[in-house]
Amino acid sequence: KYGLPNVVDCSDRGWIYLERFITMVVVAMLKEEDFEDTVSANKLQTLRELHVGAQFLRQAAQKDALFQRGSAVLEDCGPQAPSALRQAFAEFEDCLKVKRFSAASVD
Repeated sequence: KYGLPNVVDCSDRGWIYLERFITMVVVAMLKEEDFEDTVSANKLQTLRELHVGAQFLRQAAQKDALFQRGSAVLEDCGPQAPSALRQAFAEFEDCLKVKRFSAASVD
């Protein structure tokens, strides 16, 4: 009724992507079996996106934890030690770079 409608498709909106990413990070810190009790969405596709993203982050963190336990001297790797989690975040950042941010009124 007031202002201009947001014509950007939901899948291209940066703020929606960021909200979903934050949810993925939170869910990744929980037990896998807690997903259904923690997350709700109107669309099955959104639930899948959140679940897959959380699994991706969880697996990257687990991989890093195994690397750290198995590596006697991490200092040999330097300040940019291999990090699956760092790579996972870079992939999410690449997705974010193509999203659109627009000011839209929801009143």
